[in-house]
Amino acid sequence: MNLPEILKQEKTKRDLFKLPREALDIIFGHSETCLSEFDLFKAISDRIEENKLLFKDNNQSEELKEIAEEENSRQSYCSHNSLSENNFLKGLLKYVRLPLINMKQLVTEIKFSGYFDDQSIFEALQF
Repeated sequence: MNLPEILKQEKTKRDLFKLPREALDIIFGHSETCLSEFDLFKAISDRIEENKLLFKDNNQSEELKEIAEEENSRQSYCSHNSLSENNFLKGLLKYVRLPLINMKQLVTEIKFSGYFDDQSIFEALQF
C-alpha cells in the first residue's frame, strides 16, 4: 500500500500518525512520497484539527469518543499531550513545498489554515 492509498482511508490514516515521530519525519520528508503537496498538507492539517477536537470538547460524538479511546491507548513515541503532538504535527508542515501547490489552493485553503505566514505564501506565488 502506498502513501496516497493509506491517506484515503480514515483508519489507515490514523494508524500512520501513530508511527514514531522519527518515522513520520522520514516518510513526509522524503522527496518521492508519490503524494501531491496539497494532499500532504491536508493530511497533516486534518490530523491537527482532529487532535483539537479530541482534546477540546467533553461532549464528543460517539465517533470521536471511539477515536479518543483508540488514541489514548496507543503506544508510540508521540506524546500523549495534545499540545506537544500538535506542535510536532505543525513541524511536519515544513515538508510541504508551497511553490508546488496551485495558486487557488494557496490563496484559499493554505492561507486560511493559518499554518503559513503571508510571506511564505507570497513567495510561493512568485514561482
